[in-house]
Amino acid sequence: MKTKTKSELEKELIKLRRKITELEKSETQSKQAELENEERRLYLQAVLTNAPDAIITMNAKHKTIMCNQGAEELFGYSCDEMIGNDIDDLIAGADKFEEARDYSKLVLDGKNVSTTESVRYRKDGSPVEVMVAGSPIFIDNKLVGAVAVYTDITDLKRMKYEIEEYSQELEHKVEQLQKLNEELSQYTYAVSHDLRAPLRALINYSRFLQEDFGDKLNEIGKDYIQSIAENALYMEELVVDLLEYSRIGRIKPKTNEVDLGKLLDNIISKLHPGDNVQIILPPKLPIIQGSELHLEQIFSNLLSNAFKFNMTLKPQITVECLDKGNVWEFAVRDNGIGIDPKYFDKIFRIFQRLHTQEEYEGTGIGLAIVKKAIEEQGGTVWVVSAPNKGSVFSFTLPKK
Repeated sequence: MKTKTKSELEKELIKLRRKITELEKSETQSKQAELENEERRLYLQAVLTNAPDAIITMNAKHKTIMCNQGAEELFGYSCDEMIGNDIDDLIAGADKFEEARDYSKLVLDGKNVSTTESVRYRKDGSPVEVMVAGSPIFIDNKLVGAVAVYTDITDLKRMKYEIEEYSQELEHKVEQLQKLNEELSQYTYAVSHDLRAPLRALINYSRFLQEDFGDKLNEIGKDYIQSIAENALYMEELVVDLLEYSRIGRIKPKTNEVDLGKLLDNIISKLHPGDNVQIILPPKLPIIQGSELHLEQIFSNLLSNAFKFNMTLKPQITVECLDKGNVWEFAVRDNGIGIDPKYFDKIFRIFQRLHTQEEYEGTGIGLAIVKKAIEEQGGTVWVVSAPNKGSVFSFTLPKK
């Protein structure tokens, strides 16, 4: 046997140390991989355990091999009772067994099936509404089993049922309100219509008294008759406005082409605003599809309000019209007394007045008519204003 030299021994020692280092490194990597795999396993186990849904896995023979805490809580069986058994035998029930078996067969044939609503049964026999989702499990392209996820939708179904019941009840109440509203509208129209005859008689007889017996009455008597006549005239004006308000929605007006230029010219001539009132119209107003009756009600009330509630020596009113694509947007701008923003909602309600009859004449129905007429045509109305800063009443009308 040949004796190795010192140099040869040193080389072999270096090789041996390298080999030992490589073995130690390999062992460290192997242990690291084991630790990582264990960490993944524990993480996956924690996810399954804490999942709110019931998760059950089965092998290719449809025997349960794993279940989570959610499955125990939902169905009342322990995992020990489920593992090794056909899960459909335990939870499907007689009425759902064939359905459950067909579903499981499709999944175990390797097919992805759609989620479905069904019923399963707890250990105590009580039913539970569930959403079932199933998916096959492949390892190296080989089908080894399937996973089923059951979501408890009992509360969801109950809420859906309650919402449906509430919707039906709400629809019924809406029908009742519509019927009552229609009856009230007809009643308002009938009463208002019937009131006009005695009011006209009251006005006429007041005038007869003034003409035939005025010289026989003292000043107090004359004041009484004048007060009767003025209040009767105000009452007639109120009744006329009520008839206008009740007519909106009760009678469907015809929709046709309306030349806004001609319409506004006619309205202004009827209103007699006075020589000191300046009304500025756009140079060219469009012909639009709409209800001429409603448009006349809208513009008549907005224009008359614009110069009525105006204390300036030269009231100025501007009508604007913009094409906004699907809608027309109109505005009536004035330099009048303005409105405090806190009253914006109030002014569109019927019989709501911000001033006394002595300060400004009117019935408090005009803007309610405007709002109702605009909404009847599918539009919206709003106002921008401030005290002593004038007002801008804007509204939209959809293009028909």
